[in-house]
Amino acid sequence: MPDPTPPAFLQDEVDAPWLYAELARLESDPKLAEVYRRLSATESQHATHWQPGQTPPPPSRRARALAALARRFGPGLVLGTLVARERTAARAYANQGGPARAMARQEGSHARVLSAMAVTKALSLPGRSLLGGVRFQRRCSR
Repeated sequence: MPDPTPPAFLQDEVDAPWLYAELARLESDPKLAEVYRRLSATESQHATHWQPGQTPPPPSRRARALAALARRFGPGLVLGTLVARERTAARAYANQGGPARAMARQEGSHARVLSAMAVTKALSLPGRSLLGGVRFQRRCSR
């Protein structure tokens, strides 16, 4: 049964599915686009958990700004911010306990997936030698 009191970070749960759907639309790699679509679906469930049967608020200015950056520079640019947001949500849900613990595990999983995507994106950039080239690859794969 959903907790009748939505968490203070409900806006993040509204922003996340919208933003992941935008990133899926922008992503040129079909496999990564599918990952974004799946993240969007999971985050939609989180928002629905806290506000069942209600119309969610619109995406925040922050979410729209991140989408604009992704449109201009590519989805990879905002991955670091998304990892941080997912980690923050995981901690908040874990601290809340109860049914939110399952969501904490999902948010933690999202952070790990996005971190892996960020490394993959960084290593595929033309200027990857700026990141340390082979040494960076070896460190990330350990």
